[in-house]
Amino acid sequence: VADTLTSTTEILQYLDLDNLEQKFKEESEYFTERRQNLKIKKRILVRDSAFARNFGLSDSETTHHRILPASEIMNSITYIYDNKTAYITLDKNLLIGVIITNNIISETNRIIFNTVWQTAKPFTQILPNSFPDPSAAPASRN
Repeated sequence: VADTLTSTTEILQYLDLDNLEQKFKEESEYFTERRQNLKIKKRILVRDSAFARNFGLSDSETTHHRILPASEIMNSITYIYDNKTAYITLDKNLLIGVIITNNIISETNRIIFNTVWQTAKPFTQILPNSFPDPSAAPASRN
């Protein structure tokens, strides 16, 4: 995560907020504050959950969020910045971080991120509890 603070380009991130807040809340707050102080822009696709919708995420000058319509828990974070793609596991017992420095890989990941971003809904269009929690069990049909 520290390497993202050297970014000269906007950071793109896939995030499971529930998982991050449960396991790495203090670290997340520390790096968010440092990034914002450095005025590094970031766009985040956040996994949809009741927790994420009720967390109170708001966009700012440096940070923009959209809902990633994924119901499965994500146990890693992906960062795309400069010519790098970084993957970090969200498991305190098996913390692994990998940074791939390659223009082709980072550009491919940037294209995929931007495609998903265009179809994802901004949090401002989603009211808390405005639609069923995707992690809830589907209603049974009789």
